[in-house]
Amino acid sequence: MVEIPSYVYVNGYSYRVVKINANAFTYSNISEITIPSTVDTIDSFAFSYCDKLTRVNLNGVKFYGESAFRGCDNLAYVNVSGLYDWLDSSFYDMTANPLFNGASFYVNSSAVSNLLIPYGVYNVSEYAFVGCGSINSVDFSYATQIGERAFYSCANLSAVYLASVETIEYSAFSDCPLQIVTANYNEWLVVSSLGGTYTAINLDYYSNYEIGTLLAGTYANRRWSANV
Repeated sequence: MVEIPSYVYVNGYSYRVVKINANAFTYSNISEITIPSTVDTIDSFAFSYCDKLTRVNLNGVKFYGESAFRGCDNLAYVNVSGLYDWLDSSFYDMTANPLFNGASFYVNSSAVSNLLIPYGVYNVSEYAFVGCGSINSVDFSYATQIGERAFYSCANLSAVYLASVETIEYSAFSDCPLQIVTANYNEWLVVSSLGGTYTAINLDYYSNYEIGTLLAGTYANRRWSANV
């Protein structure tokens, strides 16, 4: 296991570690890494193609650079110190997120299968849970916006509760096996990716499974807006 220190000491002086540089561990043989709370940036390709990496422990990283975890095909365990910190992070692209290859998501070493987006978080950012393998359901009791590909290809995500959601960006739920979808707003406007045309969908006319098929399949690559 590799544990990044919070400080390094050179010639009697201490220096705070705030960033993992680009390509720092590319193609390395590490199996587990722990990153301290001092680090707020993981730069481009920092852990790319670490095919022996299976576990990552994160403590408040704010920005994940381009393809930071690309090619980490055996990464199965992503543990974060707090859900609020994770939801405050941003990802350059899908492969910047360590969850991308189907890893399970843990908060303080507890596995997350039924995810509640907590009070005070109103926007779930793009790529936030892309590819996550452990999430079965998501409760959006407080969030109003879901970012592009936020839950793309979450292989076990079958239920979402869109209580206060007003906007769902493109491909937020593409390739998810949604079977149960509930929403407070019955009518939604589904806008084409070109923004020129829209389809009005009244959820009252569809079963939960049919709604899931529309959201994750037929109209997955569209932007959904609640007709409020």
